[in-house]
Amino acid sequence: MRNADRLRLHELHQGWQDHAAWCAQCLTIPERSGRVVQLEPWPAHRRLAHAIKKQRARGRPARIVYLKPRRVSVSVGCCAELFQSVPFLTGQHGFIVSYQKDSAEEIFSYITHFQNSYQPYRGLIGLPRLKRKPKDADQTSENRRRIDWDNGSYIRVATAKNVKTGRSFDVRHVLLDEFAFYDNAAKLMTSILPSVPDDAGTTVIVASTANGVGGPFWDLCQKAQDAAQPSDWVFLFFGWWEHPGYSRVLDVPAAEFQGTLSRNHPLYGDEFAERQNYNLTLEQLNWRRWTIADTCEWSLDRFRQEYPGNAEEAFQASGRPRFSHRLLNRMPVIREAVTGELEIEHVGVRRRVVFRAGEEGCGSMVMYRRPDPEGEYVIGADPSEGKDVKSGEPGNQDPDYSVAAVFDARTGEQVAKIRARIQPAVFGETLYALGWFYNWAYVVPEAKGAGLGTIEKLLEMQYPLDRLYKRQPEADVAGSTQLQFYGYETTNVNRPQLVSALDNALTDGSIILRGPNTVQECRTFVIKSSGKAEHAEGCHDDEVIAVALAVIGLRSMPRRKPKLPAEARGGVTKWGRRRLVDED
Repeated sequence: MRNADRLRLHELHQGWQDHAAWCAQCLTIPERSGRVVQLEPWPAHRRLAHAIKKQRARGRPARIVYLKPRRVSVSVGCCAELFQSVPFLTGQHGFIVSYQKDSAEEIFSYITHFQNSYQPYRGLIGLPRLKRKPKDADQTSENRRRIDWDNGSYIRVATAKNVKTGRSFDVRHVLLDEFAFYDNAAKLMTSILPSVPDDAGTTVIVASTANGVGGPFWDLCQKAQDAAQPSDWVFLFFGWWEHPGYSRVLDVPAAEFQGTLSRNHPLYGDEFAERQNYNLTLEQLNWRRWTIADTCEWSLDRFRQEYPGNAEEAFQASGRPRFSHRLLNRMPVIREAVTGELEIEHVGVRRRVVFRAGEEGCGSMVMYRRPDPEGEYVIGADPSEGKDVKSGEPGNQDPDYSVAAVFDARTGEQVAKIRARIQPAVFGETLYALGWFYNWAYVVPEAKGAGLGTIEKLLEMQYPLDRLYKRQPEADVAGSTQLQFYGYETTNVNRPQLVSALDNALTDGSIILRGPNTVQECRTFVIKSSGKAEHAEGCHDDEVIAVALAVIGLRSMPRRKPKLPAEARGGVTKWGRRRLVDED
């Protein structure tokens, strides 16, 4: 092959990888008005294409969970992705599932339109021939929603009614559209995912608007955002304010409209905060008002579910929120934090604690800010009691976590966390390393049930006693009585006080939350009909309790830097390198 031909093929291949340009050249789509136009991907579609391309470049299978508002072109974008991936290669099987018959028909209409109107890429790459269709009388209703090409590739569209859909055949590219509204989402996912190989050429997209807290879509979104949980799943969110179509011309002069904005409107909420958070134009605020009234039946909660501005507000929990969602929405969360593991190594007669950074999604520790050599830190620790927030039936377990939340004592900023399902004694060892790493942080463990095993391990490992929260500061804790006085003992009487301490800290701005899941658990911490404040059905509150215990520590920790054991002396390297602390 001549060099010129090689260059031409390389250029052709590179151009094919630009999904947005490929769509604009090869595909058309009917607008709502009925006019057919070239498919110029909108921002939500581009975000999906970028995420898939990034996963491919990393050599990973594309596994995308996409939380979106309504009508922002995500479904069209997903279909375009599958249409580029399936027919042009031999033996590619595409499978699309939608939650009901009408939506499945709409999805299939996108695929058939792409097929019928496709324009060969650069005039060179056309579609393979279609297989001869069998007679309609021989087809089931779902087989009619299927396109087969001569090279053995096909795209099939089905509804979510059959939970065994996808179990009997191999598939390489999957779209589960409006997944949150499936009747048997968990069973259907269990049926389909094992049919998809895990090589880098495969695609699974789970796209949906929110449908309340709990359920498989909620779970998948939370797990994909948790940097401490190893997974190939990538979480995407697209806010309504990012969609160029969600704007409405003003009916009055701009100055007059601006004069009607409210900080506490009974229908529209805090419009000044919305404008500041998302840098909204007056036209976007006008569209927001119109949509709340016209589309969402004057319900701000429904608007936030159907057209969320951020990922946290999309999921509406049943029950009265215990903490202000307005304040939680302002928290500057860090979604891509450094993750890794802490280890205590023995080097000769010395010991040292080492942070080993892992790849994205690996490790049980999430770090938002490195330790300052002169800094003081507080850790709130909630050991797992093994409670299950779900039914506990096989394949449906979701037990609680052991959580440690680390805060800077000077600024109140969350700097790290550990969230893992580990036993109390092992959690004690983990806390020892974490406290050591953060300059012998002041630790406030819960002293109830499983927490006693954690405290016992900390005492056994000789964690500095003046860096452990003591319930009765004046008590003599020598000898065998130590376990009776260390840690925060949660009771039915003081638990409301613990929760109130966190509420006050959020209200007066004395703490800053960095973890997306930390904020989400605070959002789903609600007051039930019984009057008790706890996690919403199907959710966790382990991080809520850990943060509340850290708030107690921020209030009660000694305000002087104590004399620490020799192993506390050490240093912190620059960001991204290991931090080593040696013991004499």
